[in-house]
Amino acid sequence: MRDSGRLSEVDFARLTSRVTDGWIKRSEVGRFIAENLLNDPKSKVFGKNTAALLAGDLAEFVETTGLRLMSKLFGSDEDAGTTHRDMEEKLTKLAGEDNLVGSAGEFGLLFAFLVNKPGAREVGGEPAVAVEDLQSMFVDKRLPGGWKTWKKSRIDWVRNTTSLLISAGSEYRSLKAAQ
Repeated sequence: MRDSGRLSEVDFARLTSRVTDGWIKRSEVGRFIAENLLNDPKSKVFGKNTAALLAGDLAEFVETTGLRLMSKLFGSDEDAGTTHRDMEEKLTKLAGEDNLVGSAGEFGLLFAFLVNKPGAREVGGEPAVAVEDLQSMFVDKRLPGGWKTWKKSRIDWVRNTTSLLISAGSEYRSLKAAQ
């Protein structure tokens, strides 16, 4: 239930119905995000202001990524760190303007948290999350055992958020066109 802090068992069941051998791949989570946005008449997706912001920040994002690569190859660690923070700020700013971007960011954080967990898998060449981890975190309100021991990184958040944004956006457009 939105803004309540409560788990929607119906939506959780819908998410976990996308399982392949106990794992949900990232593109399936993108589909889940798209369905949620279509089911919410108050969601903001691809609005005029959001599209302009997305276009402007996407250009800056690409420019920043190019600068980051150049800094990594030829610059200082401090320059690379500053560029990386700029890239994260742009993506975070987009999250506040568009529910699709915000949802992708939230689930991107989940993937970034779990992608390097020992025993993590890919399904169909994509990162996947274990249903048992989702059950533990969202239903039982417990982090997976050993969670402090594996690596979590900002770049994993950016990478997973971007992939979720692309898959959710594509699915959203397809579902919207079919209505």
